[in-house]
Amino acid sequence: MKKLVTLSIACSVALAACSRAVAPSYMPSPLANGAFPLQKLSPSAYRTLYNFDDASGGGITPYGGVIENNGTLYGMTHGGGFSSACVGGCGTIYSLTTAGAQTELYSFGSYKGDGMYPVGELLNIDGTFYGTTRAGGSSKACSMGCGTVFSLDKAGKEHVLYSFGSYRGDATSPRAGLIDVAGTLYGTTETGGSKNRGTVFAFSITSGRERVIYTFGSYKGDGLYPVADLTNLHGILYGTTLKGGSYSAGTAFKVLRKSGRQTTIHSFGGGPDGAFPAAGLTFAQGSLYGTTTGGGTLDGGTVFVMTPSGIEGTLYSFGKKKGDGKNPQASLTPYPGIFLTLYGTTARGGLHGKGSIFSITGSGAEQVQYSFAGSNGATPYARLLLIGKRLYGTTANGGSGKCSGPEPGCGTAFVFAP
Repeated sequence: MKKLVTLSIACSVALAACSRAVAPSYMPSPLANGAFPLQKLSPSAYRTLYNFDDASGGGITPYGGVIENNGTLYGMTHGGGFSSACVGGCGTIYSLTTAGAQTELYSFGSYKGDGMYPVGELLNIDGTFYGTTRAGGSSKACSMGCGTVFSLDKAGKEHVLYSFGSYRGDATSPRAGLIDVAGTLYGTTETGGSKNRGTVFAFSITSGRERVIYTFGSYKGDGLYPVADLTNLHGILYGTTLKGGSYSAGTAFKVLRKSGRQTTIHSFGGGPDGAFPAAGLTFAQGSLYGTTTGGGTLDGGTVFVMTPSGIEGTLYSFGKKKGDGKNPQASLTPYPGIFLTLYGTTARGGLHGKGSIFSITGSGAEQVQYSFAGSNGATPYARLLLIGKRLYGTTANGGSGKCSGPEPGCGTAFVFAP
């Protein structure tokens, strides 16, 4: 396990870049220790854009975040919609204006072999959306289908492009979105592959051909069960696995796209090092930043920083102060300014135990910016989207929609202005 013993404010070793300028400034001047004098925010900085509700076939429970196309937001819900093929609906694709006007564009499970239960984000390529579903498709290798790759064209027509589980050792059950690298789509699946411990796969839009480029669990100490998006860095794919590694607490890895050669660059050790990363890696200022759902000094999860070669250090452990967030599930979003600041969400914690929005600087100064209370959203799992100076996101629960479950509410879409 490669690890930095300490992280100085100057971010020594290969991390010196984490305090350099990232964009023209409209942020306040830094304090002497490199942290921002973050301003206190009024409640008006947060606004619920939409309360999801299954009334009239509406989508519910958005696990994934939103993307933007021509000034309109687009996303998916894990449940709801008009299809009766799934209890509670098979999920939807929706559009949402920044003023809060929502439209259901498609209900999954609308025909035999259709995808069901989308989790990740959409990918926009020239106005056509691409994504994955955890279940559905034509394969009989899984009880409810092994998942799909799909497209939604400009005319609003959905097409299943590929059904996972179509051959022995194929990928199954994706929980992450897709990335586009040189015209090929890449992603991860939680299970499948020759070891049934998850895969990295490639899909060609032009040919419709899918191939597993790496199977997890292929050697002792390998990562297991990837659930996060990949990150492309100079043609090399980086990601995380929820479990596995030398200490069974998850890994960070890199894989070569063409050869499929994979390397575990860090095994999370639990405790202060963090454990069980469910989020992808964010590249900023020469380093990779991410979160773990567990571990840290108080087992509330961590924010970590890592070089592309795998030198890693914990930047922050959640739960250190009253009202702090806990258990982050989402990737981080860089916010422009003189010094690097990242924004993210936690699924738990905050003042009301329903999750939070937080910021963290390159020197590790963390601040809870907003606490979800249930009525305004609960349990955010998705990455925040930056448009201008505003952050847009979703919560999987909470809000005023009528849904049953451990958390009341059907989920929300929101905007937050730091």
